[in-house]
Amino acid sequence: MKIKPQIYAQTLVDSASSENLKQISRNFWHILQKNKQYRDLNKVLDAVDIEATRRDGKILAKIYAKNELTEYEQQTIMEKLQKKV
Repeated sequence: MKIKPQIYAQTLVDSASSENLKQISRNFWHILQKNKQYRDLNKVLDAVDIEATRRDGKILAKIYAKNELTEYEQQTIMEKLQKKV
């Protein structure tokens, strides 16, 4: 049975803490290999970002730019995003 990346993400966020993160990461990788879903790792990690951000009551926004953004550009984007939410 193929498990959705969002389910993996919710489980990881639920169970991860600083004390057990190494063991959980190792076990998680073994589960992905066992289920032949190791190619989904990037999707799972993106879903972890979204889930952890959502639980903090925030919204995750990813900005892609060809060149590094200037301080002014970053500030302008932040202001526009804050107006949207």
